[in-house]
Amino acid sequence: MRNKMKKWLLYLLIVINISSFSQTSEDSAALANEFAKVMSFATQSYLYCTTATKMNSIPFLEAQDTLSYNGIFYKNLSDLYYNNGREEFYLQDSLMIQVNHERKSIWISKVDDVSKDKMNFLPVNNGGMQELFQKKYSITKIKVNSNTSRFELVAERNINNSATVNSTIWLDYSTKKHLPVRMEIAVRMKQPFTEELSALLRSEGIEESKLVQTIDEVKYLVRAQSICVAFIEIDNTPRGAGKMPSWKDTLDYNAAEKEFTPKGINKDYEVIKIF
Repeated sequence: MRNKMKKWLLYLLIVINISSFSQTSEDSAALANEFAKVMSFATQSYLYCTTATKMNSIPFLEAQDTLSYNGIFYKNLSDLYYNNGREEFYLQDSLMIQVNHERKSIWISKVDDVSKDKMNFLPVNNGGMQELFQKKYSITKIKVNSNTSRFELVAERNINNSATVNSTIWLDYSTKKHLPVRMEIAVRMKQPFTEELSALLRSEGIEESKLVQTIDEVKYLVRAQSICVAFIEIDNTPRGAGKMPSWKDTLDYNAAEKEFTPKGINKDYEVIKIF
């Protein structure tokens, strides 16, 4: 969607994160602990992980509303690497290097150890997730089959007696290995349709009929978005993490002149050094 509509959607997502209800029973705390155990693969010292991601929006408004891509992620102690086909990211040798294949550009900056610790490129790699889910989502678990179990986390909230946000997270995981298999996040937002929203849609060139629904004789702006991540391979061994690509495969460095030069398939890329 265009920028203004994106800001509106982002606002609703932020609101649900700060105003969801709490669930504090002992059973839910135990489930939250188990959920954290499954997702702890992302916080290990060594990690090789491949994923397949699909993003979808209903209704479909523009090409960016639906995306599919494969990702690969490495973590080797404090070094990181991520690639989703369109972009590559290196965090190595106190350098942060971002390669954008669509724009044919390479951005290079310095990064310190404190900044490294705050960086998070896997959405599941977050020490606060356990507390977030325990306090802001109701959580249940079911057995899918003999090998797979599923967590379901649900948050539903009315905002200012007008907008409503429903958020659901499903996580399928291996019961024996306690590793994730598939995660899906779905968010549905509903807000009474006003003249202000109508003017916003018109200014962005968006047809009202694609977003507006009549529910109990009241017009609402309704939007649903989802992201599904399939975890194809997870390896927490030093051997798996040791296969991480190096930024030196992408760039040559002249120490005397302190200059970086692209090479290989990226040899015609623009290099932008910001230190």
